[in-house]
Amino acid sequence: FILVVMSGFVTFSFLFNDSYGIAGMITVILMFRVWIKGRINKRKAVLRDQFALFLVRVSNMMKSHLSLEESLKIVTEKTEEPLRKEMTRMIQVYHTENNIIKALKSVADFIPLDEYRLFVTGVEINKEIGGNFSKLLE
Repeated sequence: FILVVMSGFVTFSFLFNDSYGIAGMITVILMFRVWIKGRINKRKAVLRDQFALFLVRVSNMMKSHLSLEESLKIVTEKTEEPLRKEMTRMIQVYHTENNIIKALKSVADFIPLDEYRLFVTGVEINKEIGGNFSKLLE
């Protein structure tokens, strides 16, 4: 769609030999960038809200004496999109790698939240040192 609009502006510019086509093309490009940026920010906001609830649920599941891996799997099944898609990807990586740290880090690029990176760091430290991870999540 964008290419069609841009080619129309370029054609208009060449036919009428003025700068309206180029100005229109630049306007379309800028509008597209603003639209994409808005979509990215909206997705981040949804992920942030979902991730906070996700952590509470994982913590509650771990208080029920389930492992972190089991808790992540169960809570992921109950989570809505878009976080569900990313956490499902993480679980698939966990099943192939059998390493929760690698699995969590594998989706870090798809969940652009500081909270998520902090969670991964907390899991990593907890796996090395030990302790009650559900209390850390609180």
